[in-house]
Amino acid sequence: MGDISRVALFGKLNGLAFKSMESAAAFCKLRGNPYVELTHWIHQILQSPASDLHLIVRAFDLDAPALSRGPIVTSRGVIVGEHNGFARYTIGQRRGVPGGFAVPMYVVAIRPEQRAVVIGTRDELLGNGLIAREVNWLADRPRVGDSVSVRVRHRAPLARGEIVRLTGDELEIALDEPVSAITPGQSVVLYAAERVLGGGFIESARQKRNSLPVLAA
Repeated sequence: MGDISRVALFGKLNGLAFKSMESAAAFCKLRGNPYVELTHWIHQILQSPASDLHLIVRAFDLDAPALSRGPIVTSRGVIVGEHNGFARYTIGQRRGVPGGFAVPMYVVAIRPEQRAVVIGTRDELLGNGLIAREVNWLADRPRVGDSVSVRVRHRAPLARGEIVRLTGDELEIALDEPVSAITPGQSVVLYAAERVLGGGFIESARQKRNSLPVLAA
């Protein structure tokens, strides 16, 4: 297959697709990511109320709480704005966050039961631990107290941590150093050196580092 000219390719895009591609490039650049991938493009398309998904929801009057209006609140519970659907937001996002604060604000949590998007400072994005569920092991199951490395996002650097709880298909990891934007619902992969141990889905992040339980003498 011959090379396809970018000019020709972009010329085939409609206005929404082209604008979303530009937004995806800016989204990645602001986060220091040199690669614009399909997932980034789709994410930006879904941010637009003119995308096919939102048009279908409105046309068929679907009950979609994730695309319904709700409050934007600070971590202290103060309402500072309104959004058009928490599905358009992800942990760590700055786009669509109200301004006027002394420091940059980010999405630090999403509360589906309240349809609320919670914003806070960069420090509030940092997590010192995480709980994961539906964990599947590709190697021998580790034990509580074992040191592991975890990757909480695609292309994110590995972070060192310690398993402090392991029950059924659920585990809790205490991180050696804080990690930004640990997002519930995202995958987490566990490593021992360069060997993949297994993975699961992030249930929640912990801002405080939990330690191993103290055993009675």
